[in-house]
Amino acid sequence: MMNKEDIKETETHKRLLRVGFTLAQIERLSKLRGEHIEKEQQKASEVQRRLEFMRWLVTTGRLTA
Repeated sequence: MMNKEDIKETETHKRLLRVGFTLAQIERLSKLRGEHIEKEQQKASEVQRRLEFMRWLVTTGRLTA
């Protein structure tokens, strides 16, 4: 069964084909999009870990204003 994201992606692929993209180009765009999303998630995770560490520093008194 297809979920909303699969349907959205299929519709996007159809539009890209209609405007002249090849299947190979569409696959490459999809891969690049996935890589970009993954990198953004990694950045967010790194920021979250830094914030948690700063919170720990403050709550343990190792860092003060």
